[in-house]
Amino acid sequence: MSDFIAKIKIAALWSFIALLGVCPVGAQELSVLGGAMHDYTNSYDRSYAWQVEYREGFGDYYAFSISYLNEGHLERHHRDGHAVQVWARAPLLDKRLVLSAGIGPFFYYDTTRATENADWSNEHAWGIIMSCDALWYLTDRWYVLVRSNWSQAISSYDTVSLLTGIGYRFDPLSKSLTTTGGSPPSRRIEPAKNEITLFLGRTIVNSFGSELANARSIEYRRRLFPYMDWTISWLNEGGNEVLRRNGIVSELWGVRSFFDDRFSIGIGGGVYLSINHQARQQDGEHDGCLSGIVTLSGNYKFFEHWGIRASWDRIVTTYDRDADVVLGGISYFF
Repeated sequence: MSDFIAKIKIAALWSFIALLGVCPVGAQELSVLGGAMHDYTNSYDRSYAWQVEYREGFGDYYAFSISYLNEGHLERHHRDGHAVQVWARAPLLDKRLVLSAGIGPFFYYDTTRATENADWSNEHAWGIIMSCDALWYLTDRWYVLVRSNWSQAISSYDTVSLLTGIGYRFDPLSKSLTTTGGSPPSRRIEPAKNEITLFLGRTIVNSFGSELANARSIEYRRRLFPYMDWTISWLNEGGNEVLRRNGIVSELWGVRSFFDDRFSIGIGGGVYLSINHQARQQDGEHDGCLSGIVTLSGNYKFFEHWGIRASWDRIVTTYDRDADVVLGGISYFF
């Protein structure tokens, strides 16, 4: 029970962080990076690494970010996680070059094998991530960047990664970074408060075999406030040799909308009440349980009432059956 309560607290914390991250402030940036990672504490192994980050500026010199970092596949560890960082920035050369340094907590998910005879375990713990990067604007909106991350885990190995990538700034560079927004952007029409989405996708079990299954879901989303949504959904993760699970998901979201509400991105956290038809591990079979869930999602509205949505769920369990569920579907807004 204590492990479950800890997972629920984590989901609630991510919901709260998400709401902080979408408060109306300055420039918004979305970056995708890839590169290499080095374990410098135990095995000294190397692997790939990649990261997706959303960053909001507080004037010229400070920023806040939420990101997902995948640290690749080592021999006995497959680790990734979510990070929140505060940044100090130094804009140079008429703000075309920006040097930044950031630090913050890193909640990681590590698929590991404790002994040769064990299947695997999904370990969850906190660490600290420190980063520095250099960003160069190619245009008013597009930029390239180079970044180094140092992640220090409380109960696992430490890593350093070197990444390069590309990003998009939603406010043009010509708009002063010191301008902060105090209210949502003006829109030609009032945005829809309700959304229903039918999803299809894939489930990936967080094991060393990465077993796959076909997933499907139906989701109802309600706009509570300009930057806050709530969803309830039914999720079926499909079935394979190690997992067969479905149930009800409820999440609270922080959401940012752009381009007259045609495009939005958000992060949500909540609970997953699931029925487990097949989930055998060393402690036996689970017929039903509560898990935590963290989701990244984005949608694009191509008509007033119709759009598409993509979501990436990370299911956080207490019985070594964590999974990623990647979904895409058609949405109806009303």
